Parts: sequence; structure tokens; C-alpha cells
Amino acid sequence: MIETATVIGLAIGIMMGAMDFSLAKSIASLIRPSNIHAAQAIIMVGFIVRLGLIGIVLWTLSRTSAVNFLAVCVGLTGTFTVFTLGQAVRSFVGSGRQQKQIPNRR
Repeated sequence: MIETATVIGLAIGIMMGAMDFSLAKSIASLIRPSNIHAAQAIIMVGFIVRLGLIGIVLWTLSRTSAVNFLAVCVGLTGTFTVFTLGQAVRSFVGSGRQQKQIPNRR
């Protein structure tokens, strides 16, 4: 039988992964292609802030006994990976549709 601490840990990990992916997408939406250096700075600062926040939350959760820490880690990495792969597939399929819509002007 699955323990309550494992279910809670998995739920927390899934929520953290979803929030991290959402935050990464919203930070990426701030980027304007006109200034490459500003875009790189926004991406880097956003990554550092997200990584720091996740580190603080994971450190806090590792100190508690009511949550299975391994389940949190599995939920976090699994959710973020699934969302990232889903976005990559949607992007790939969308670019294929755009290529079909472009007329061949020779």
C-alpha cells in the first residue's frame, strides 16, 4: 500500500514541476528578439531565481518527516520533463504545419 507521505510528496512534486514550467514559460515570454543581450540576461536571471527557489523548497521539505522527499523529487522532475517534451512536440508539429502553408515560389 502507498503511504500517505509518498502521496503527499508526489503531489507536492507535481505542483512544483507545473509551477516551475509555468514560470519558465512566463519568463521566456518577456524576451523580445530586438536585444539579444537583454534576452540572455533575462533567461539567466530567471533560471537562477527558479533554481534558488526550488533549492530552498527542497531543502525545507528534506527536513520534514511528513513528506517523502524522493517522491517530491520524482514528481518534480517527471512533471517538468513531461511538460517540456509536450511543448517540444507541439512546437515541432506546429512548425511542420507552417512549412506546409508556405507556398513554393520558384
